[in-house]
Amino acid sequence: MGFTLHFYKLSLLLSRHICLNLNEYDLIKETPKGYWIGTGFYYKKWIPKTSKKRFVYPTKEEALYNYMKRTEKRIKILETNFYTCKEGLELAKQIERELKNEKQNS
Repeated sequence: MGFTLHFYKLSLLLSRHICLNLNEYDLIKETPKGYWIGTGFYYKKWIPKTSKKRFVYPTKEEALYNYMKRTEKRIKILETNFYTCKEGLELAKQIERELKNEKQNS
């Protein structure tokens, strides 16, 4: 008797409350280079066996670890964007003040 192999992906759901969603994908077919996974009849995707960045992971622990690493990287990118925007806004306000001063002095 065989067993069904599952793959997992953790993602963030934004609604009234923030929560994590664990998506489970079934193995449809294994090939020498990868797997066909899906969620029944509606969704099928091929994933390679050897890629560093994977769409899904064979264990819940690996999916959780990957989610945490993806989120840490995303936070770093967003923090950089935030501080860049904040600095740009301060420069724009400084230019606005300079323009007002020029207008008053002329």
